[in-house]
Amino acid sequence: MSPAQDGFFARRIWRMVLAAGLATLSLWVLLAQLGTQSAVAQGTASAWPLTADGASRFAGWSPDGETVLINRWGETAGDQVLSELWAVGILGGPAIRISENAVQPAYSPDGQHLAYLSFAIEGQWSARRRSLANGRDTSLGTANWHTPPVWIGNALALIRDGQVSLAARNEELRFPLLPQRARVRLTADGDWAAWSDGASLWASARLAGTSRVLAGGARVASFVWAPDGRQLAYVTCAETAGPELWVVRIDADETPRLLAQGQAELFSQPTWSPDGRTLAFSRTPLGAETSSASDIWLASANGDELRPLPRMRNELEESSPSWSPDGRYLAFHRAGDVWMLDMTRPRETTPDSTTDPESSDSAGRQADHTTTPIAQQTPPA
Repeated sequence: MSPAQDGFFARRIWRMVLAAGLATLSLWVLLAQLGTQSAVAQGTASAWPLTADGASRFAGWSPDGETVLINRWGETAGDQVLSELWAVGILGGPAIRISENAVQPAYSPDGQHLAYLSFAIEGQWSARRRSLANGRDTSLGTANWHTPPVWIGNALALIRDGQVSLAARNEELRFPLLPQRARVRLTADGDWAAWSDGASLWASARLAGTSRVLAGGARVASFVWAPDGRQLAYVTCAETAGPELWVVRIDADETPRLLAQGQAELFSQPTWSPDGRTLAFSRTPLGAETSSASDIWLASANGDELRPLPRMRNELEESSPSWSPDGRYLAFHRAGDVWMLDMTRPRETTPDSTTDPESSDSAGRQADHTTTPIAQQTPPA
């Protein structure tokens, strides 16, 4: 064989080795990408999805913190798109569809009944109560869609014609006359009410006869009572300024405390920790396709601390958090699905149920973090 032929075959072999090496490298890159995508879809030991349909919304917690209520788009009634209501265990297992037409759900304190609002006809909404023991559903008449039903002990409080009434008791809680279509929030003991028409925020004690103006001159985006019913957190947004998160103690002549101030962004409705010391909320920059930049932040109720949630510092969306009754978990939204975050874990890690003893909860129950039980029930387009 001539030297020229030797060089030709050597170059050919070298090109084959190089091509094989590049192909192997590409394969490893592809496998790494698939592994990352799988981890995002399945979750980690500290954060995992409860749904995988891209059309789910968190709706509430059960009193024992073991079940999450989820709304999903359902069928259409005239011009109104109905919302299905599902119950999903936070550690996996089968999902249960409770209703094809239910929003604003609220468990009774003993967990035996569920109240919610259903679309009736021509913009009217009705309040309903369902026994979770036998499935019996009872209509409680018309209700204000802007205000969720509230359990005061074992009685259900509803807003009708500007008054707070206790269903099935023919009894009213005496507050100042509430504006029609105002958003009203009651404390769990029924002693205080806060309401907003969107431009101002008021609060009043029962039987007080007068109300206190808490905010005016700015749009009131959301407001929520603390677990003890004596502090109120609210988010305002003026036309020329960014959103602001405030807290005020309502049973004292106290000036509201500013906890967070933003610029060119949105604040979600805050959620109180069960001990009333901390609020969690999400911050989302304004602009197109910015939801992936949404992060969860924590603010101390006394105004001493404001910080991002360190467990979730990544390039994925985390928004609209809601604390579990025992304070261990945060439910939140990510890309149209409901996710769960275990606040007792220091960071996100890859789940390994065979080697990680923390993959079970405090009662020793094994968590099935990769289960997405309602992903197969795709709602109509």
